[in-house]
Amino acid sequence: PFGYCFIRDFCDRGPRFAEYLFFFYGMSILFLIIYAIALVKLLFVTPLLPPYETMDFGAHNFIPFMATGNYLESALRNGSDLFPLICYLAEAVCLYIPFGYYICAYFLKWNYIFRLFLYLAFPAAMEISQAVSGLGRGQIDDYTLALLGILIGTLLFHAMNGIFRSFAGRSILFPRNQINLNHFIDSNFPQQ
Repeated sequence: PFGYCFIRDFCDRGPRFAEYLFFFYGMSILFLIIYAIALVKLLFVTPLLPPYETMDFGAHNFIPFMATGNYLESALRNGSDLFPLICYLAEAVCLYIPFGYYICAYFLKWNYIFRLFLYLAFPAAMEISQAVSGLGRGQIDDYTLALLGILIGTLLFHAMNGIFRSFAGRSILFPRNQINLNHFIDSNFPQQ
């Protein structure tokens, strides 16, 4: 429904999809509730774990991808299957894509420093709470993968917003009555 309504709001100029923002916010609330449940489940209840054993506390906790690199080296040396590692990395990245997207969408008008703080602090809080509670595994690899997912989510929002802005003349989250007329005037009339 989100994709369909996005395309219709993007292409349709009639009043049928004038309430797209109402749908977007309602759908977002439902999705964010499900997303919060998924985060709790994948971080604390049945943690998303790498295919290798967690090592004792040491340098791998502070150097990104040290443990993952060791596993990758031994897997390549032994001819082991890399599919479990690829699945783990993909899941860890994809887990934070919605966070990056929605922080960018809902806090777009806020100061960039505040959004950057949220991008850095939320995954750190998740990893620290895993390490302190003993549920899940609080590792630097997971934090780095979370930042990559947040970056992808942020870029996804900006790409969608840029496409929308270039064709519709307004931001994706602005109502239809807030169209930037200069966008259309400048592109339709030659400069003198």
